[in-house]
Amino acid sequence: MNINEVFNRLQGKYNVELNNEAIIVHVEELLKVLEEIKNMGFELLNNLTAVDYPPERFEVVYHLESFLNNYDIITVKTSIDRNNPRIPSAFSLWPSADWQEREVYDLMGIIFENHPNLTRVFLGEDFEGFPLRKDFKVQSNR
Repeated sequence: MNINEVFNRLQGKYNVELNNEAIIVHVEELLKVLEEIKNMGFELLNNLTAVDYPPERFEVVYHLESFLNNYDIITVKTSIDRNNPRIPSAFSLWPSADWQEREVYDLMGIIFENHPNLTRVFLGEDFEGFPLRKDFKVQSNR
């Protein structure tokens, strides 16, 4: 299965777009769309990351894959408000989202709602700020 086949199955049921080889979905429908894609046979959340587009938004990007069915890797993207960076967790669908969502939280400050253990991965709990945000100010200790 390729991205066009996945998109054709989603189109009409959800408010989705196909743009630059990615399925674009509104955050309100994200979990339903991800669940439907998983039920198509995409058993692996290969990668989850985020991109900072200040001052308005973050884009959260999911790469989904199936080794069992030999499907193409597909990309799903959604945008969230940069001033209220909250998004539903995909952990209930793919437990592999655990560390990936924690990494995005740690470095970008995006809150994954209903994540079972949303704590920092790389930085200490007392670290202030999110170093991969484009407005993060690096401070020297020298």
